[in-house]
Amino acid sequence: MAVVSILQTPSTKLFLGGDSGYDTIFAEIGNKYESPFDLAILECGQYSPYWKYIHMMPEETVRAGLDLRAEKILPVHWAKFSLSLNDWDDSIKRVTAEASKKKRICLFNSSNDWRRGGFKWPNEIFQDGGRSIT
Repeated sequence: MAVVSILQTPSTKLFLGGDSGYDTIFAEIGNKYESPFDLAILECGQYSPYWKYIHMMPEETVRAGLDLRAEKILPVHWAKFSLSLNDWDDSIKRVTAEASKKKRICLFNSSNDWRRGGFKWPNEIFQDGGRSIT
């Protein structure tokens, strides 16, 4: 089960997802709201195959964004605290790698201004050999 919010104004459509596992609900929402979401805020935090109903695997975060027809995704809930055995930055690195493969979606992070086109493509997010995130 997913708890989501959709904010739609005359010029912007925003999807805000809460903690959830990957499911067909993302495609159903993408089909219901036919035009693409300008931004989908999706969880990308601690994960484990044992938690598949409450936390998405990093690659599923990108898949959910594609299913939603999002133009940009903002991965959230990563590097907060440790619940699993993954490194603190593992999930964002995996989301970035997966988004780079898809070429149809870009990642947005909080230092970018998405309304003015100030977003970065996945391969531009990591700097210093992938050690720091802008």
